[in-house]
Formats: sequence, C-alpha cells, structure tokens
Amino acid sequence: MNRLVLIPLLLIALVLGIFVTKNTFIQKETLTSQSTLVSNWETYTNEFFDFSIKYPGNWFVYEDEATVILGSSKENLMKEETSNKQLRVIVVRNSLFENQTLEDFINFPTPPKILSEKKLSIAGSSGKELVVDSEPRARIVYLPKGPAVYMISVTPADSELMSIFEEMLQSFKFAN
Repeated sequence: MNRLVLIPLLLIALVLGIFVTKNTFIQKETLTSQSTLVSNWETYTNEFFDFSIKYPGNWFVYEDEATVILGSSKENLMKEETSNKQLRVIVVRNSLFENQTLEDFINFPTPPKILSEKKLSIAGSSGKELVVDSEPRARIVYLPKGPAVYMISVTPADSELMSIFEEMLQSFKFAN
C-alpha cells in the first residue's frame, strides 16, 4: 500500500482510538461516581425534630436548636438563594409557626411565584410539592408536623440531583 494513503489512515485510526478511549473513561468515571454516591448513603436521625432520612455520605449537616440542614454543598448550605446545583433538607421548628397554616409558612416573608403545585403524602403526613420560579427554578416539598415544617428542596428543579431527591423523599420517616 502506498505510504501516502497509509499515513492518513493511521492518523484517523489514532484519533478514533483516542476519542473512544476518552469517552469510555468519562462514562466509566460518571457511572463510578454515581454508584459510589448511592452506595455510601447514611441515615440522619434527629430525635428532637422527630425524623430520619437517608442522604449521601459525602454531604454536610448543620444543626442548631431551631433548624437542621443537610446539603450537597458546604458553601451554599446556609444561603437562602443559590445559583448552583443544590439539594437541601431543611427543618424549621419555631413557635412563631405553631398557629399558622402551611400557606402562611410558604408565603413568609413574600409569596413565591408558583409554577406548579400538588398535594402529596409522605410518611403519613400531608404536604405540598411546589415548583417555584426562582433563579434558578426550585422544586420544594413542604411537610408540616406539629410546630415544625420539613422542607426538602432541589435547585434547579431539572438537575441530575432529581434522582437523589426522589430517593431521599422515599426514605423520609417520622420517628413517632
């Protein structure tokens, strides 16, 4: 075979080999990181707030006497609004909310721009799931129980965190 024809064919084979190898590596890395995340789940239990929930073991936990926050990003754990991908579980227990409706709580301090809303039941408690028009869009589940409101949210609402969000919702339990 002519060397002029052979050299371009070898270059094409080399480029294709690098492309296939690179894509296989990226795909394996993604699958490995996702399966590691799912296989390393821990159970967070809080007797004071009367609940337990499974969460990825590499997450961060913040607790004080009125709030519990589990989040996927330490930097954004305490921020009200975030432009990053974030999944948080927030429990607020405050006597200010004891005589309020869930709608009062949701609308405090200003009502969100609700894109969709549906009623749901998790762990025997009736609540609401909202998709709100924030920047970025968020999906939030509100579960009231006694003086506490449990909020589980994912931002943005269409992120790859959605499967983790769904799994966490399925694992949520009240202790009593």
